Amino acid sequence: MGKEEGTLEEGFDKSIDRKLLTAEQEDEKEKREHRLIEKEKEVIEEEYVYDIEETEDKLVDTLLLWLGFGFSMTAIVLFFANEFRLNNGIRALSIVGLLLLGIGIFYRFVYKVHLKKEKDKIDEDEEEIREWNEA
Repeated sequence: MGKEEGTLEEGFDKSIDRKLLTAEQEDEKEKREHRLIEKEKEVIEEEYVYDIEETEDKLVDTLLLWLGFGFSMTAIVLFFANEFRLNNGIRALSIVGLLLLGIGIFYRFVYKVHLKKEKDKIDEDEEEIREWNEA
């Protein structure tokens, strides 16, 4: 009988060890799942912010270009309608239109490219920092 009791105790100890081990594994699994969920939330938030910024950029581009184009075309039409008599209102309208068109073109093709290069550089720096943190 002593042999059976020892076997029962050993079996009981082993089952407790297994239960503790599975509980620890479950805790680790829950922690990993929680971290993954947090990372997914961060990625979704970053994508959402990027989408908003991209939409705002497109809106500004469109407004500047179309306003400039519209003012310029209006000034040209009014200029020809007045049989080449350029009064101060049409002159001001054409200047405003050309300025808006110039600003829109500058913003779209020069400044935006500069911003994209800076953003790419920042993204590379952040990626490098992440790699250092993971290592």
